[in-house]
Amino acid sequence: ILKLAKNNPFQFKIKVATLPEVKLPDYKKIVATVEKKISQVDASEVEETLKWIQRSRAEFGELSRPCQKGDWLEMEYQSPQVEMNKKFEDAFLLGEGKFIPGFEDELLGLEVNSQKEFKITFPAEYFNKELAGQEASFQVNVKAVKEMKLPELTDDFIQKIGRFKDIVELRANIKEGIQQEKNMAEIQNWRNDVLEKISQELKVELPDSLILS
Repeated sequence: ILKLAKNNPFQFKIKVATLPEVKLPDYKKIVATVEKKISQVDASEVEETLKWIQRSRAEFGELSRPCQKGDWLEMEYQSPQVEMNKKFEDAFLLGEGKFIPGFEDELLGLEVNSQKEFKITFPAEYFNKELAGQEASFQVNVKAVKEMKLPELTDDFIQKIGRFKDIVELRANIKEGIQQEKNMAEIQNWRNDVLEKISQELKVELPDSLILS
């Protein structure tokens, strides 16, 4: 405000930031230089999906023997060094390496309702820096030991999960679905690469007010 007085004109000054002219580089030329990658579907990816389908429809039977690799284990566990001794619940297939190295080995041979205390050292490269390379005490309580019975991939089973005639048709459908997902991911990656290259050659000076906002 420059002047604000009775019976006088109101005088003021305004400062504004205007958007500058954006000079785009030759984006068509840039697009032509960015290669579109083509991903292939491995047979192992198809088999992994088939395994997931089987597990999603598996039946479980209670086991009274000590647990071993391949058994379905349900447990509670806690550690004074992890989230203030918070109690966790988990269910998993024993031996698949879901936990930190050595943890599942300590569970082998345990039975239903059995408890065990042991110490494990977290890997040096563990994502939680506070736990990386540190030793922690764990207390485990086994709630259930079960046998996972996977259904056989018979034509009858396959026809129940979808409009598929047999295993050959199901595999082809799975492969096509995975390929579509990979293609979409590659297209998105390609777009990101193109935008990144365009931004590197883009010439524009933005006002501070726009940057800070």
